[in-house]
Amino acid sequence: MLVKLLGIMDLAAVIIVLLSPALPTKIVLYVAAFIVMKGLFFGITRSIMNILDIVCGILIILMAFKITSLAIIIIVTVFLLQKAFFSIIA
Repeated sequence: MLVKLLGIMDLAAVIIVLLSPALPTKIVLYVAAFIVMKGLFFGITRSIMNILDIVCGILIILMAFKITSLAIIIIVTVFLLQKAFFSIIA
């Protein structure tokens, strides 16, 4: 149940990342903080997915301040989308 809930939250993060140009920076930063905290919390397992969560959160923070490229945004979005998909169907 927790895995599905986290998958749904990842899916919401993907939607917010895609809508980030139209959303307030504060909302995007909350999503980034959630992703980083989730990566840190589950980081005790030392899984590469948790490390990538932290990296994605940092990249979303940079995206909120318009410091990243479109290619990076696409990579982050695809990563979070596939994570959400596999968490929801698990």
